[in-house]
Amino acid sequence: MPLHLLFVLLFWFPNNKSVEPIKIPFQDLSYLNEINQMNEKSYETSNVVVIYTFLECKPCLALAKKLEKEISKAQFASERIIYVNVFNQDTSRILQYLDKTQLSSAYFKLPYTADMEGEYPRISGYDERGKIAWTTSGYGRESLKKIEEHLQ
Repeated sequence: MPLHLLFVLLFWFPNNKSVEPIKIPFQDLSYLNEINQMNEKSYETSNVVVIYTFLECKPCLALAKKLEKEISKAQFASERIIYVNVFNQDTSRILQYLDKTQLSSAYFKLPYTADMEGEYPRISGYDERGKIAWTTSGYGRESLKKIEEHLQ
């Protein structure tokens, strides 16, 4: 077999498997190992809340602000709240947001896929094994109550 054909086969089709995009909500927190963390904040992998968000989402920004207030009052541990940005791909904009808000929780960026359309923020609670326990969406009294109950 000619060398250039072997090169094409090895590097163009490395293992003939199609790569599935990561879907949200994550079924377990091991997916965090596969995406880019945008800040250096530590995070837990059990009994946490993951908030799927994006920068243009006003309810998402309001929820983050509310949770930061609760963290500052020592109501919640920042390591138990994780943000995953699902739309914004401009790293510099995300970093500007993180610098401006001084968000105390871990913040990740997930490559956008079409199945991410829907109501935001999407909020999921994960159990002690890092498996999804519940999911809700939107910012309001009910979602705050679910977050509070899960983090206590």
